[in-house]
Amino acid sequence: MGREGWFEETISFYDQYLKGTEPTVDYPNFAIQDSTGTWRAQDTWPVVERSATISLGGGSYVDDGAEGGPTAENTFTAWSQPLEQDIRLTGTPRISLNAVGRGNTMIQLYDVAPDGTAVMFDEHAAVLGSGTTALDLKSTDWTLKAGHHLAVGIGTVRPSGAIAPFRTGSTRPPAKRSRSMASSSNWPWTTRPMTPPPTATGHRTWTSTCC
Repeated sequence: MGREGWFEETISFYDQYLKGTEPTVDYPNFAIQDSTGTWRAQDTWPVVERSATISLGGGSYVDDGAEGGPTAENTFTAWSQPLEQDIRLTGTPRISLNAVGRGNTMIQLYDVAPDGTAVMFDEHAAVLGSGTTALDLKSTDWTLKAGHHLAVGIGTVRPSGAIAPFRTGSTRPPAKRSRSMASSSNWPWTTRPMTPPPTATGHRTWTSTCC
């Protein structure tokens, strides 16, 4: 809707499939707008150089829900090292994790600039049960610039109110591994140091990524 020719392409589609009128223009199968605002045409999507499975390291968090416990206990974050070159993530990221008990989780992907400011570009909320769960996030097409970090945050679904700023060095909690579709083979990954895991009490759900 925000690109030149969109209306004509849409009407051509309707004419072909509702009226049986053959199109006069050979439109691409996919038209994708990425995070830079650029549109590109592709025969298939996603088009990737590699599909990477990345270990996020060990960690845990407790789902406090509306109780709103300390951030260090109810969130987990793993960061990549600063990227040496621009990397485009395209496709549908998937993350798998282990849970004990039943509770909620919010998974978020962040593009973190060198100064610590961040943009969340993908997210998914789900209800977890005991055992291993694999979750697909929203399909995305996002370019991380050289020097930026990719951060994966997993934690409690907050019911309402303002979201705390995402800062360099903040502690947020867990996942077992994440699969990303990347347009570069160079993917340096590390996990920021974690605080000791909290003790699960009452109805709160313990989620672990120890193995």
